[in-house]
Parts: sequence; C-alpha cells; structure tokens
Amino acid sequence: MTPAADVANPKAVWRSLVDRSDDITGMGVRGDEIFLLSHKDAPTFKVLEMKAGGPLSAARTLVAAQPDRVIEKIAAASEALYVLARRGAYSQLLRIPAGSNQAEQVILPFEGHIDEAFADSRQPGITLVLSSWVVQPTTFRYDPSVQKFAALDIGHRGDMDAAAFKVSDLESKASDGVMVPLSLIQPKGAEGAQITLIEAYGSYGISNLADFSTRRAAAMRERVTYGIGHVRGGGEKSEAWRLGGKDANKHHTWEDLIACSEDLIARGITTKDKLFIIGGSAGGITMGRAMTEVPTCLRASSTWCRRPTRSAPSSRRMDRRTSRSLARSNTSGGSRTCTRWTRSST
Repeated sequence: MTPAADVANPKAVWRSLVDRSDDITGMGVRGDEIFLLSHKDAPTFKVLEMKAGGPLSAARTLVAAQPDRVIEKIAAASEALYVLARRGAYSQLLRIPAGSNQAEQVILPFEGHIDEAFADSRQPGITLVLSSWVVQPTTFRYDPSVQKFAALDIGHRGDMDAAAFKVSDLESKASDGVMVPLSLIQPKGAEGAQITLIEAYGSYGISNLADFSTRRAAAMRERVTYGIGHVRGGGEKSEAWRLGGKDANKHHTWEDLIACSEDLIARGITTKDKLFIIGGSAGGITMGRAMTEVPTCLRASSTWCRRPTRSAPSSRRMDRRTSRSLARSNTSGGSRTCTRWTRSST
C-alpha cells in the first residue's frame, strides 16, 4: 500500500498489507474501507474490515465464521458489502449496508448456487450468475432500491424444464452414524423403482454444489433419477468434512457412497438391478472401492479421467447416446464395470 497521492511517484514507498501467512483469500475496497476474506483461525471463513493505511492487526471481524456456513466470496458495492456464503450445496447472499455491521439475507430468485458475482464500489447492487440442479445458469442484477432481482437475459439458457423434476435433499446414515447429505433429482410423477445414477467425488475438499450440469441433464432428460452423494472428503460441510475423508479416513468416502446407495434402495426409489454409480478422476477411487465392497448392491459403475492434452475433447460429458444406453439397461445379472461409459486414457 501507498498513499494515493504517491502512486505516480517512482520513489513511492510501498508497504505490504498482507502476505500468505495471513490466510487472506479475497478482498474488496470501497473508498478508504478494506474488506478481507480470511480463514485465519476460521476454517469456514470470516470477513474482516479495516481502514486503508492501518495495519492488519487493527482489522475487526465484520462477519464471524459459523461452523455450518462457508463464506465463498465478498463484493463491495457503493451502498453495501455483499457476502456470498453457502450452507451445504446451496448459496446464501448476505448484504451489510454501508456504515452498518448487521448482515441481512437477500432472498435469491430460486434455491441454487451462485457461480459468479460482480459488484462496483461506485455503483449500488450486485450482478450474479445463479443456477441449480434443474435451472440453467441465469444472470441476474439485484437492485437494492426496490429489493428485487431482474434477469438480464444474457446468453442462451436452453430448454430445460425445471417444472418437470422433483428435487429432494435427503440424508443417509453412514456405517459410523454420520448423516451424509444426498441430493436427489427425479422426474416428476415417477413411481416405483427407478433407474438411478448416483454421482460422488470426495477428495481435495472439492464440493458437488447445486450447479446446473449438462452431463446430469443428459441423463435427466431420459428420465433417469439422478443422485449426488456429498460424501466426506469433499468440502460441502467445511474443512472437517474434507478431513473426514482424507488419509486414514479415506474409507469414509466410499462408505458414504454405499450408505447413499443402500438408502435409496431402502426407500424404494430404486433396486440393486437399477442402481448405477458414476465418478471421475479421484472419484474413481470412490467408485471402485464401493463396487468391490458391495458388488451385489450395485448394477454397474462408471469412471472417467481427463486426457493429459489441451486439445482433448471433454471427457466429463455424458452425451445423450450414453444416457439412452443407460436408460435402456434393463437386463438382469450381477454388478459389472460398464466400460462403454468409461472415457479414460493414459
């Protein structure tokens, strides 16, 4: 940092505001106010506030960390600081008016996940991109003067009909008693045992969030019931959830997937002959171990990995031909690894 009056001076003395050891991952500026996103002693993140020119030690906590909420991003507008947070797979938008330290929740147009957000400290409001399991990405502008969102109709949204699906947020009990979140998307009106595909990953703290996916949509269009198991090793439930599926705890990752699979069978949503699992890259560990642990519980598994070249085609896309193949899979027999789905190379 340096005083604004000295910016053009080649002999200006610049002072470091933060370094890596300060655990700051995001920043917003409005006038002489600086907002910082920090995970120092806060695994789920907190927001700090300070005045320009002051030391980091003078920063105060504006939004405290909560164990069941992850703060992902901050954006400073002229009239407020906007805080993008998440509970599980779903986003929350918080607004802290200028001059206040009280956060108020802004109700989103629909339940989903905010993929991107932009604010200008010289202008009021915020622009964001929101999608969900069944709603394609939509760009909205929030106007604080009327407290409403307006769709900006940017780009082509496609023809996915959200009303054709039912979304349920379930929990499955793992073998050690931990409740594992399970998001389930079903064709509306589906009855009886359904062909069901469960996706899971469970590594590096990477979360399966409530974003729209063309891969999932390809299966959903064919009336395949689609589940997303938020297994340990991912970041859906903060750092502790990640560590719960790491190193000596790695077995929880596939055990959580098994719990989700057995739960859907117990609920009567599917049967072992209509249940499939899918995952890629490190998710292949989850798939493979689940398949070998309970080979009689699952119909088939699919894994994929990325090609090590820039020009590689998308290996994480399930095309409609593959989905139709899955939807037509109605033969009896034991579990198997379905290599016709596998897109992998060395």
